[in-house]
Amino acid sequence: MLAPEHPEWKDKPPYKAILEGDIKAALSGGEHAIVELIMATHAGMTTEAFEQVVKAWIADAKHPRFKKLYTQCIYQPMLELIGLLKANGFKTWIVSAGGIEFMRPWTEKV
Repeated sequence: MLAPEHPEWKDKPPYKAILEGDIKAALSGGEHAIVELIMATHAGMTTEAFEQVVKAWIADAKHPRFKKLYTQCIYQPMLELIGLLKANGFKTWIVSAGGIEFMRPWTEKV
């Protein structure tokens, strides 16, 4: 989506690797490369706009191994445990390395 607006990315790591579909090479730059990619792809985006991107991704993205939507790959025993805890007055939280803006749109769905 953003690549046409940034022709310089075709020659600059880690963007070059992403555009070529080489995720392993893109991530070989470690945390710095990941942060650079996130900053470039999310700059100036509102929380609402990001939520729409997440919802669109959730609607189509499939787990590479199971070939099912990520929303269909939820660990059922964990859902049952959360239900049991809530039914008995416990408050539950989901802890993830993903930011709240990413987690909220799809965790509320499942």
